[in-house]
Amino acid sequence: METKKSLRIKFTDEGGNAKAISVSNPKDDVSANDAKNFGDFITENSVIKGKSGFLKEYNGATLVKKTEEELV
Repeated sequence: METKKSLRIKFTDEGGNAKAISVSNPKDDVSANDAKNFGDFITENSVIKGKSGFLKEYNGATLVKKTEEELV
């Protein structure tokens, strides 16, 4: 059985459209503060464009854990 983790970070772009990005394999002890700091860096530095302009507002993050089990 294998468990994969990703960090899903939610934003709003300049046009008000929702956008989420996923970061695979975040560090084991990633915190809400780590995610917020990363989200703030993206929005403050206009790093990623959404459908209607750059991502301008951080709207939270979710740690996603996915377990895969091979059936024989």
